[in-house]
Amino acid sequence: MKRSTSPCFRESFILLIFTILPLFICAQVGIGTTSPNSQLDVNGALSLRTGPDLILANGTNNNISLGTTPYSFYRIVGPTASFNIGSVVPNSGSASDGQLVTFENNTSQTMRIVNNAGGTAINRILCPGGQDLILNGLYATVTLMYQTNHARWVITGNSQNTASSDSVSLATDIQISSATWANVPSMGTLTFTARKPSVLIMLSASGFAYTNSMAYVQLRVLNGATSIGGTNTKMQSYDDVTGTITVWSCNFTKTLTGLTVGTNYTLTVQGQVSGILGTYNAAIFPITNPDSHHLTISAIH
Repeated sequence: MKRSTSPCFRESFILLIFTILPLFICAQVGIGTTSPNSQLDVNGALSLRTGPDLILANGTNNNISLGTTPYSFYRIVGPTASFNIGSVVPNSGSASDGQLVTFENNTSQTMRIVNNAGGTAINRILCPGGQDLILNGLYATVTLMYQTNHARWVITGNSQNTASSDSVSLATDIQISSATWANVPSMGTLTFTARKPSVLIMLSASGFAYTNSMAYVQLRVLNGATSIGGTNTKMQSYDDVTGTITVWSCNFTKTLTGLTVGTNYTLTVQGQVSGILGTYNAAIFPITNPDSHHLTISAIH
């Protein structure tokens, strides 16, 4: 016997389907839990598989392909000199909002993430502050997230093992004797690569006057050929029944701004002496008197 279905039953069934379907479509998903508290609630470890090694070249690398099947983690191999990452193709060409990818530098070369330049526009990377990001050292990492609002990648995190400062110290006994500004004898220059738009420069020195004199010593710092400032101090005499000791110390601190990230800067220490009595020489003897004499310049990043 043929069964018939009334129009009323069919309409009720269709209404029921459309009523409960959104509950499945919009439901929260739980992995390892039957009571998820967010759209995706994972009760346990989350594993993100590593893709094949990315073989990059020295210099500029643009429109980097993540392969037919994009992964969330890639090791970078290949460069034997400093290299740049200018752009990365998201999801094999389709812009996927929220796509995450982490790159790990498996070389000892410097990795530069270029800000919004190089390759196809939608594949470019926006760096914090609009400045290139310089990452030094083996196993340095950078994490990118794709944002369709920007039509660009943005940097959400990075890590590196690098010194937070650069410094140079005098390693020879010398005397500052010039009556005009001159490079401090045997004091090396300090060259650093800007990692941020500004850096704190610190200069400190101590020594004694070579003879019993009434004099002063001045020190300044040059950025290239331009003075960024300096300091001075008198070489004070101290008299007692056995003789005279003339000691001095001084320091200078200044924030150097307007730097271009990734650019090298060279600092030079200059000195001069003058006075009204005796020989004006300012002696700095870090070898003979290592516990009390020094001249050091530092760049704190």
